[in-house]
Parts: sequence; C-alpha cells; structure tokens
Amino acid sequence: MDENRKRRLQVLGEMVDNHCWDNREEIAASDQCLCTGCGLWLDPTEIVRWHEGKHACCPECGLAGAVVGSKSGIPLDEYRSYMEIE
Repeated sequence: MDENRKRRLQVLGEMVDNHCWDNREEIAASDQCLCTGCGLWLDPTEIVRWHEGKHACCPECGLAGAVVGSKSGIPLDEYRSYMEIE
C-alpha cells in the first residue's frame, strides 16, 4: 500500500474510532451501518444488542464499539474498500 493510501486509511480509522462508541442516536438516524470488525453491511434495525445501552454490537461477529453509521459522515464504502485490501 502506498503512503497516500496509508495516510488516508489512518485518517478514516481515526474518524471511525470517534463514531463507534456512544452511537445509539447516530445509528438510529443512519440509512446503513458497517461493522468495522467483520465488514458486514447492516440496516440499523438489525442492531438489537447494545453494550451498556449505548454502544452498537454487530449481530454477526458480536463486537461492541465496531459499528459505525452512515450518519457519521464517514465514507463507509471507501473505508470498507480499504478493509478488503488488508
């Protein structure tokens, strides 16, 4: 991976980290969600388990603090494309 792609992935990763916790309202307002742990695309209604009532848990892999919603403004398609490369 070239240096520009590495930097972009780092920036996106930091953005994702800021939106994966305490995100119940953001998830509810999103059109789609992405689990950054397993790469699964989710409809917000598929998220039924919440860690401490406020951190989305992926229904596929069970990770808490790994789900980010489209309402975050993060380009989730781009982020997921980097996941597939790694």
